[in-house]
Amino acid sequence: GGSGLTYFQSALNTTAHNVANQKTKGYSRQQVLSRAADAIRLNSSVGMQGTGVSVQGVTQIRDAYYDTKYRNSMSHYAEYNTKNTYLLEIENYLNEMQSESGYTSLFTNISDSIQEVAKDPYNPTTRTEFLQALNNMTDFINETADNLQSTQASANDEIALYVDKINSLGKQVYSLTEQIINIEVRGGNANDLRDQRALVVDQLSEIVNVNVSEESINFGTGKDAVESGASRYTVSINGHVLVDDMG
Repeated sequence: GGSGLTYFQSALNTTAHNVANQKTKGYSRQQVLSRAADAIRLNSSVGMQGTGVSVQGVTQIRDAYYDTKYRNSMSHYAEYNTKNTYLLEIENYLNEMQSESGYTSLFTNISDSIQEVAKDPYNPTTRTEFLQALNNMTDFINETADNLQSTQASANDEIALYVDKINSLGKQVYSLTEQIINIEVRGGNANDLRDQRALVVDQLSEIVNVNVSEESINFGTGKDAVESGASRYTVSINGHVLVDDMG
């Protein structure tokens, strides 16, 4: 009876924690793990007598598969969204939507005016129109080149900002991993810190393509291996390691 009360008190505390964090971004619902407590062997025909329920710990209800799918999707979305933004800028520079000042229109004017010059080479009006069409195209090309250089400079500045952000997020992942190891190696529960770390990795996935791996750290090898309670957590960007708490 006492073990049952202890178990259900833990379950109530965990439920209260879940309810309190219902709107916390990145929070994963938790549940209490239990099993039947070790039975007592009796020297009678009864055999074994149960001793109640044993609380094994509190775990997250989280699926690593969906974490991976979400991060891959966010990486693709961020990539195509950035490409779309810059391609729209380039599209505006070419100005094809404006029939009078776009590249196609200017090129057509050159073609038409040179045909008029071919019909009457000595007509000053057609020659002037031809030169004006060439000047318009030249101005358009120079303006487009300046705009493209400006866009390139903006892209470089944006990349520099994102590099700083990636490094900052990487430091946060490393710090959280160290805290998680310090707690779990002592048999503690670091579910909330794990949520925080996963949220930071989610933010990374909005910038670059990230891969995450986590392996249990064991003492010894083979049959003599003993789990330490800690794990090695690695975050890579396109195959290049960003965070490795054992590196």
